[in-house]
Amino acid sequence: MGFLKEEWFHLKKNPSPNTKFDVLASIIKKIAKVPQQNNGYDSGIFMLYYIERFISEAPERFTEDKLCMFNESWFKPEDASELRHTIRQRMSELLPADTIN
Repeated sequence: MGFLKEEWFHLKKNPSPNTKFDVLASIIKKIAKVPQQNNGYDSGIFMLYYIERFISEAPERFTEDKLCMFNESWFKPEDASELRHTIRQRMSELLPADTIN
């Protein structure tokens, strides 16, 4: 909650110390139409891929006008599904071969 409070105060441009912290009222809620999985089992992989892409591509200060970067053409669903193979490969480099199925 500390991060949200600091962000709220930053956006309010140095409010007085008596200003009430009401983060829920100040959060802008938008629905982003992002790529979707094509099957019933890649939800975890997609979540990891969203996080990975967001961390590497999102601007330092994410504002409403930058929301357009998240759209249905942000990446191909196959790219997210490929993350499974990347994770398996990284695990095989770190773990003994007999522990990976």
